Amino acid sequence: MDNQTNLDAQMDALIAALTARDSTSRASAAKWLGALGVFSGNRAEQPLLITLHDTDGRVRANAAASLGKMHSLRAVEPLLKMLQDTDAAVRENVAVALGQLGDNRAVLGLLAALLDRDSNVRGEAARALGLLGDRRAVEPLCQSLKDEVAYVRGNAAEALGLLKNGQAAPFLVTALNDTDSRVGCLAAFALGEIGEVYFSSKPLVNALKNQDSLLRGIAAEALGKIRDVRAVEPLVSALADPESDVRWYAAEALGRLGDLRALRPLLNLQQYDTGVTVWGTNFGKKVNEAATLAIENIKKQR
Repeated sequence: MDNQTNLDAQMDALIAALTARDSTSRASAAKWLGALGVFSGNRAEQPLLITLHDTDGRVRANAAASLGKMHSLRAVEPLLKMLQDTDAAVRENVAVALGQLGDNRAVLGLLAALLDRDSNVRGEAARALGLLGDRRAVEPLCQSLKDEVAYVRGNAAEALGLLKNGQAAPFLVTALNDTDSRVGCLAAFALGEIGEVYFSSKPLVNALKNQDSLLRGIAAEALGKIRDVRAVEPLVSALADPESDVRWYAAEALGRLGDLRALRPLLNLQQYDTGVTVWGTNFGKKVNEAATLAIENIKKQR
């Protein structure tokens, strides 16, 4: 049996299981069809669209998630109706799926979902609106930065970074001082993406002194993206930060700014800093190598 034949057999079995008496079997089939459906065209699309009306919330939630993974544009209108589902887990998965589908027909429904009584739904609606990239979402997302739940506020900040609209800058500046560190970090990231110098530079410079090292690093990165020369001296000071990741981002930012005042401090960093980064996707990078690249970038800009 070749791979395609084996896949077809698995798909047939899972589609058949969508009508099983046991709701656990139906939920499992709806989930796995999303994983396999991306490799088998649209065979599972119609059965999953029908399954959106299942009596069990778990089954409906998994069907919604799978249709999002399969990028089923036929599912947009049915999913929009399901933003009113009585099960919060269903509404949450619907919001995620609508973000994955990337169809602007979902904007108004997702804007309404920002006011959902369930915080997970509000958070996923905010994330989805960022992925859709429609400017109608800017003002509502700015209001979501004041949500009582930090998860929602953080997702709203991240979404505003994707939208890159300067209208959001003053609201994100306020969010830099959020009581939740994740929200502050995502606000700093968003400010860097927006690149609004007037509102952002001074607050981001102040964030270089924050107790949270992750926020200091993201603020340094954002200042490099904004390219405001007033940030040169604060970023030079950040080259002495106790955290190697912050020093790495400060060096990179100074390379972007291209100001000769940074050359001597960067040369010192290149020669004496033996630190290595430890954060996420940046893991294992040498600080002195960031200094070398920054020096090269500054020289190129002269």
